[in-house]
Amino acid sequence: RRPPRSTLSSSSAASDVYKRQVTYLPLLTLEPEIQFFMFAAADNPELTTDVYGEINPNDLSIAVTLPAGTSINALIPQIGIPLGVITDPIGGEPTDFTNPVSYTVLTPHGETAVYTVSVSVEVATYTLSFAINGINGEPLTDATITLNGNSYPAGTYVFENLLPGTYAYSISHPDYFTEDGSIEIIDQSVNIEITMNPLSYTVTFIPEDESGNGLPGVVITFDGITYDPGVYVISEVLPGTYPFVAEKEGYEAVTGFATVVDQHLNIEITLAWL
Repeated sequence: RRPPRSTLSSSSAASDVYKRQVTYLPLLTLEPEIQFFMFAAADNPELTTDVYGEINPNDLSIAVTLPAGTSINALIPQIGIPLGVITDPIGGEPTDFTNPVSYTVLTPHGETAVYTVSVSVEVATYTLSFAINGINGEPLTDATITLNGNSYPAGTYVFENLLPGTYAYSISHPDYFTEDGSIEIIDQSVNIEITMNPLSYTVTFIPEDESGNGLPGVVITFDGITYDPGVYVISEVLPGTYPFVAEKEGYEAVTGFATVVDQHLNIEITLAWL
């Protein structure tokens, strides 16, 4: 074996004295530390990916947050520690993390540290979406939804990250009656299909003779429908333009068009004597 490197010094003495200079590496110092703490998907079937804990070296705490729905009463952890260091309890064994679990880390030379592992589960959230149509099934893309008192921009129909609970909604559109309701989210996302009824108005006919006197018994035909004599009020009329005919025996018939936009309509008609 090659001898340690040495240096030679001379003196007045008859013999030479070898002064050996030997350098020793310091012993490896082991710290009672946890380098990583994780739950591997391979060990825990409910997980789809490995989940690592966040280690706080100041208070020796480890926080792990698992996906919603994960059971935590029999999780198998993997613990990263320096070679030669041990933990109590050990990793790789099913452990109940319903409450915080303390891990004592011990080095060969007797130093210890106690880490506390706390495991939490994300709160499950769900998506609420609306499909809003007119009475003929045509999609309405610009309705405004108010959800639990909060109004959202027109056309916003999908609401994500909602906690379980009951949500009140109100759906408005300038051309349709407002639809109100509530929906309960329990354990899954919900899709609601809403059919909105268009706003309707009343068309009132006011028939008179040439002298300005009201005429009873006039027959009104409105949009192809003939009403009983004297029925002058047509209700639930949607916006649009409609043909009409007013007839009475002994008078000339009056024809015309009624255009309904966004309010009730009164139509004065004068029937001339034959």
